[in-house]
Amino acid sequence: MSVGLVLFVGNTFAQQNAFYGGCIFVEEKASQKIKETANELSSWLKKGTRKEFSVVSTVPQAGIFLLKTDSSILPELFAGPVKNKGKEAFIIRSQGSNKLFIAGNSDTAIQYGIYKYLEILGYRWFFPNENWTIVPDLKKITINANLVEFPVFKIRNFFGTGGFGGKLPVDPEMKLSKKWEEWKKRNFLGGEIAISGHAGESFNAANKAVLLEHPEYLAEINGKRQPFAPGTKPCYSNPGLIELYTKDRLKKLKSQIDSDPEGPYSFAVSVEPSDGGGHCECTECLKIGSVSDRVFSLANHVAKEVAKQFPGKYVSLLAYNEHAGVPKIDLEPNVFVVVVPYGFQRTGYSGDELIQQWAKKTKFFGVYDYWSIPDWTNDMPDLNYLVVPEEKIRYWYKNGVAAYLSESTNSSGAVGITWYLSSRLLWNPDVNEKQLLEEFYTKAFGEACAPMKRMLERWANSFMLSDHELGLSFRDILEADELAKDPAVKARIDDYKKYLQYLRLYYEYKSAKPGTEERKKAVRGLLNFMWKIYDSTMVHVYRMHQLLVNRYESADTDLRQEWDFKNNDRWESIKPVSSEELNQMMKDGSEKINPMSLNTGHLIQETLCLSVS
Repeated sequence: MSVGLVLFVGNTFAQQNAFYGGCIFVEEKASQKIKETANELSSWLKKGTRKEFSVVSTVPQAGIFLLKTDSSILPELFAGPVKNKGKEAFIIRSQGSNKLFIAGNSDTAIQYGIYKYLEILGYRWFFPNENWTIVPDLKKITINANLVEFPVFKIRNFFGTGGFGGKLPVDPEMKLSKKWEEWKKRNFLGGEIAISGHAGESFNAANKAVLLEHPEYLAEINGKRQPFAPGTKPCYSNPGLIELYTKDRLKKLKSQIDSDPEGPYSFAVSVEPSDGGGHCECTECLKIGSVSDRVFSLANHVAKEVAKQFPGKYVSLLAYNEHAGVPKIDLEPNVFVVVVPYGFQRTGYSGDELIQQWAKKTKFFGVYDYWSIPDWTNDMPDLNYLVVPEEKIRYWYKNGVAAYLSESTNSSGAVGITWYLSSRLLWNPDVNEKQLLEEFYTKAFGEACAPMKRMLERWANSFMLSDHELGLSFRDILEADELAKDPAVKARIDDYKKYLQYLRLYYEYKSAKPGTEERKKAVRGLLNFMWKIYDSTMVHVYRMHQLLVNRYESADTDLRQEWDFKNNDRWESIKPVSSEELNQMMKDGSEKINPMSLNTGHLIQETLCLSVS
């Protein structure tokens, strides 16, 4: 949330104060992270002003001051409004014409503060790709500010199913994952707390010898104790298991705190069981109650010891699958629940209703949701960014949800706009999403705004992969390309050309009959093109590769050998797609794929691409 008003200063300031004397101040005792933040601010300001900015530790007469809110240099009056607002709260406050204070309750808060300041100046990072970074032409950087900001959601994050694959032949330095992390940071995603997922598997692995020695510690199903396996559930009523599990989780929490005492993972230790079913149904466990009662009873045992040994810390677990329902037993106050309401639950409640039920049980909980994961959508643009983010996030906020973690995709083409918009709504649900979208269209596409907006909003409202949709999209892209004059705009349209060609090739692959030569040729063409556009972030290439090679076409053993990551010849042949190649692909697509009829409704959108100051 934000408090206060920020305005650009008029011409009343003397010219020499237009750039705060070219100084960015950090205290000598400041952390390395704050010093790196100062250097980053200096770099971005230089790009916008073409002037040098020095990072200094001697208090200047004029400058931008990056400080913790407990710094003696920060006027006491300035720090008051962010007290008790959380670790991510920050202020941006001007003092006279030559000093600007950006102060936060943590190093991360200061980092968010500089990105907010840069956002005020006109910088944008729409997608995690250099083409989508907007750097304004700045004649001055002074602002009149009295701004206090802090996020509503304590977790605002997502991860792409399948990840990035580690050090790949085309990306040995893992630059793509770094791009996404940088982009998240610049768009206020992250959170002051973080949770881990399933812990049952790691508990079993760490305590295998004891569990093998004590089969009674493992779940009983249909009258038989289950054999040890990575995912075998525990016996929730066995005193020995409870003691062993509690010690294991306390040890894990200590390691998390020792690793980063102020970091988000110092918040809680996971007590989430292994994935899947198979919960203990021995006589004593059944006396505890439902599966939810059993799972949360073990969470309570650990939570009590955590409260004794690590006051203020939590245990975390999901309300998921067979334990998605609200337990009848009381919960310890330091049990943090993350509800998975819209998938893998059979409570009889809708997702929204399940959230309401949990809101009656606990006042501090989060939500886990699935937004366009590639395993379900294959990176199609079928998540309606015009409706889903604002409706869901505001509903969650209204019902007391304090955190949101999503499983999604690392595909800018499929969810780039969704996550850019959501990053603002998760910080402040009152933000004007329509204004944000209009700004995105106009700043990203300029004179080509109308056809790009038409295509993207059509995808959002009713995407169906077909000749008709592809035909319309090729027309939209070519119209946008014709209108665009700015090379930066053309580069962004090129990224969507890459994504559109991916959609076409995926369509041709799915249209080919399985087992035929046509299908084999189509999947190889699709894989080759995907890796040629890897750096663009428009497709979650690694995960789609996994799905195509290891799941959809698993019977094609030659394919697996050809596209093995150890096949150096294959990867050395991958070269980025050129603009000329893209243009030929668009021309070919527009000539061969025709829509059923003209979509005349787009004409009215010409007037909707208003300039955003």
